[in-house]
Amino acid sequence: MSAQSTAAPQIVFPITECIVRTEMLPPDEVCTAQNGLVTESFGPAQIVLHNCKVRTPLNFHTLYDISAATPHHFNAANMRFVRPLAGGALLFQRV
Repeated sequence: MSAQSTAAPQIVFPITECIVRTEMLPPDEVCTAQNGLVTESFGPAQIVLHNCKVRTPLNFHTLYDISAATPHHFNAANMRFVRPLAGGALLFQRV
């Protein structure tokens, strides 16, 4: 038997002072978080935000822009809210 697939390497890095905005004009700040984790691979990026303060309910059909102060003004556009996770974290995935 030969393996048909190989595991895609993943890079996980922390982000801090996160802001989630809608991509509609004008962009509205809908959520802030003290910290989060970004998972990058050959597939879509995933972002998990911890210690969130949600100001407006998140919608599964709305695209969001997530920016963070660290590392070096990180920015991720076209992120879709997937679901809340245990402990109050929020999961986003690139469309």
